Amino acid sequence: MYRFLKTRALKLDQRKLFLLSSIFVLFLITVYLFSVNATVFNIAERTRVEKDINILEHKIGELEFELIAERSNIDIELAYSFGFEEATDIKFISKKSVAIRTGI
Repeated sequence: MYRFLKTRALKLDQRKLFLLSSIFVLFLITVYLFSVNATVFNIAERTRVEKDINILEHKIGELEFELIAERSNIDIELAYSFGFEEATDIKFISKKSVAIRTGI
């Protein structure tokens, strides 16, 4: 009788061990699939962001070119057309500090 109970207990332990092992393997497979999915999603997102960056860099280059072209068009006649005038009463600031002049 003791031998029968020992054999039955051993079979129950093997079943529990197999069940726990199966659950653990399923858990590992789930974690692996989730990790692969996250990696693929991140790669796709990075590719999309790189395309957006390239588009923005291209627009920045065009704007810089327009800025350089417009800077070359600025001259004194353009300033006069906007209403600017030559300064007539020019005053400069002394290089001495205020503390030295007042004796502080």
